[in-house]
Amino acid sequence: MSQPLDELEQRIGYRFHDRNNLRRALTCESAINEHHPDAINQNCRNFAFIGDAVLKYIVVTLLYNKQNQFGSPEELHDKVKSFTINSNLSRIGRELNLSNYIIRGRGVSDVTDQMLADAVEAILGAIVIDQQQQENGSENVLSDVIARLFSIKRKTTPKIPLQNNGNKKPFSCCKCFSSFLMRLLFAVIVIFFSVQLSS
Repeated sequence: MSQPLDELEQRIGYRFHDRNNLRRALTCESAINEHHPDAINQNCRNFAFIGDAVLKYIVVTLLYNKQNQFGSPEELHDKVKSFTINSNLSRIGRELNLSNYIIRGRGVSDVTDQMLADAVEAILGAIVIDQQQQENGSENVLSDVIARLFSIKRKTTPKIPLQNNGNKKPFSCCKCFSSFLMRLLFAVIVIFFSVQLSS
C-alpha cells in the first residue's frame, strides 16, 4: 500500500511524518471488525471530528484574510457553509480519488458521498495530529492544504512547499496567529477526548 499512499499524499499536498495517521483517517469501522490487513485499530471518527472543527476555523480565517471584512454574521455563516457542506467535501473526496483508498470491510461495496466527506475531514484531522507530533510542526501547512483543496486564494501569502520536509525549519508568517491557532486546536482536542473518556 506504500505507493498508493505516496500518490494520495501528493494529491493532498502533504507528506505525513507518521503514515499511520493517514491510514487511520482512511479506516472505517467495518474494516476493523473484519480485521482488514491495512486497517488501523482505531477508525476515522475522532480525526473527522477534529478535522471538522479545524476546517471551519481555517476557512473563516482564509476568507477574512482574502476579503478583510465581512457583512453580517448570516453572510459569514453562508460563506463558510458553502465551503464546508458535505456536497463540497464529497466532491473534494472524489477529486482525491478517495474511494480507491478508504479502507472498508467486504460488506461495504460502494463508497457513499458521506464516507467521502468524512474521509476528507478525517484527513485534515490527521494532518493536525501529525503536525502536533513533530517538534517542528506548523499549522500553516494545514492552512495551505485547505486553501488548495477548497480553492481559496490566500491574500499576501508567499508561495511555500505544501509537503512536510522533516528537517527544514518551518515557516511562520505570523507568530501570533500561529500560537493562537495551536492553542485553539489543542483545546478542541482536549475537550473532545475528555468527553470521550467521561462517557
